Amino acid sequence: TLQHCGIDQPSWCELRNFVNFLNNQLTDCDNTNFCKSGLMGEDWNGFKSFVVKFMLKMSKDFATPCLRRYSGQGTHDITNFQILNERRWENNSHPYLFFNPDGHTMTFLGFQISRSGHLLDSNNPSVIIRNNIMLPQLFNTLSVNRVKLQENYNKLSKIEKVAKIASVVGIDFGPNLTDPDPDYVLTLDNVIKILAILMRFRCNIPVVIMGETGCGKTRLIQFMCSLQSLQTGATNMLILKVHGG
Repeated sequence: TLQHCGIDQPSWCELRNFVNFLNNQLTDCDNTNFCKSGLMGEDWNGFKSFVVKFMLKMSKDFATPCLRRYSGQGTHDITNFQILNERRWENNSHPYLFFNPDGHTMTFLGFQISRSGHLLDSNNPSVIIRNNIMLPQLFNTLSVNRVKLQENYNKLSKIEKVAKIASVVGIDFGPNLTDPDPDYVLTLDNVIKILAILMRFRCNIPVVIMGETGCGKTRLIQFMCSLQSLQTGATNMLILKVHGG
């Protein structure tokens, strides 16, 4: 765990977040058809190894905070913390692989895989995130099974992006999938952020959303909550506006 968590001298809380997320994802994998030996042939050799490598990378991204205390002394006051530039959201790639609750589909987002098996940044495919994450034979097998390993996510329509979120969180709209907020511009970055928030909630990892006034924090959460409430109609978000001065 210490070798893969990506944090120098991690706290128990950081280790717990890393292990909880990794355990959650590997459990989801075990509960799918992809890991049932009786259903998978020799062409799927290397799949479990690929999943473990990918989940270690993903768990590191989920569990590593962007705030770090720069002094070992003093209280936990916010003035004793600084934002690490190398951990800023916009300075990192966020490749996501989820095993959907339906048990027989996967959702890939934010990355591509080359035919030689390298993990690539979807925004800049010339950037290799990790070498040899997948066997070329497995690449061919997944491609034959219509898994899009080189998808251009920026060309997805809004409803296709909504469908990806719905698949990961287990919302089944069938053919009646609708847009919860037609006025909201759903970018790929926002899709990844919504999934990052939801999956952290699932693994009991605290979430703090920071940004300048008017950058879209509240609208992002509103869209996420509106999508979840489409099935039940329940009110799952209350906004309290607090003004200083």
